Amino acid sequence: MNVDTHRILKINPAVQSVNEVVGEVEVTVDLPINFLRIKVFRVGKNAYLGKTNYAIKNPIQFEPYQPSHNPSKTIQKAIEEAVEGFMSFYDPKMKDETKFVIVENF
Repeated sequence: MNVDTHRILKINPAVQSVNEVVGEVEVTVDLPINFLRIKVFRVGKNAYLGKTNYAIKNPIQFEPYQPSHNPSKTIQKAIEEAVEGFMSFYDPKMKDETKFVIVENF
């Protein structure tokens, strides 16, 4: 899909951003949630973000974490970084205290 984001942004001042969804994958995980869905957004030229359908909160975190906040150069890298970022907050030693929070409007 070829989207002219500049034209869409000019429609109304209330329109803040336009991010094209370029794909979605499902990753099976050995966690209470069973799978992690990752939606990949194009946020610029050769810039992609992978966002997960769950946020994770272990007992030492202040609030749940949801990847991804930093753009990647490829769709593949955006997916990998979303999985790595999410799993980096999972510690099997704290599995009973870890919460998985479904992301609204995923």
